[in-house]
Amino acid sequence: MLKFGLKLAAAATVFAGIAFASPVMAQDGQKTFYLLSHGGPSDAFWLDWNAGATKACDQLKVTCKISFSGGDMAAQKEAFNSALAAKPDGIATTSAQPGLWTEEVKAAKAAGIPIVFFNTDDPATGRQAYVGADLKEAGVIWAKYLVDHKMVKQGDKVFLPVEVPGASYQQLETEGIASVFDPLGIKYD
Repeated sequence: MLKFGLKLAAAATVFAGIAFASPVMAQDGQKTFYLLSHGGPSDAFWLDWNAGATKACDQLKVTCKISFSGGDMAAQKEAFNSALAAKPDGIATTSAQPGLWTEEVKAAKAAGIPIVFFNTDDPATGRQAYVGADLKEAGVIWAKYLVDHKMVKQGDKVFLPVEVPGASYQQLETEGIASVFDPLGIKYD
């Protein structure tokens, strides 16, 4: 229940952020937002997220068009460009790879459509906001925990498993890990 509640709160924060950032309303007075995830609709994380997002849309009385690309960046780009063409009140998206949305965010800003990133960030795109954890800081906390609890020492090698090598979250977390491990001579892969 706590997990669902946190995801509902995060989803509500995403919508509230783009709702207040967007002065334009649809003709019927109800705002429309697109939520574009790189995740898959059957992944346990995204099942909970979708439930929270759907409930937040109902509570905020907005229309939300939610899509999942299942890791297919071309499909997510197509969904993003379709959303832009629909001229919604806002778009919220994840960023599975750094730089993936640079041109799309630029086009959205030119059209006056607010863009909020969630779950993974890419501030270099110029998006208006990010809702989610500071992934670099998460890496620092994780690495410091291992060092502070004497679980690793100079010369050790730590394996860093990730679902998608090269993904934004992996790159950001590894930056944080490196800031702790590199000066101590702890290797990681």
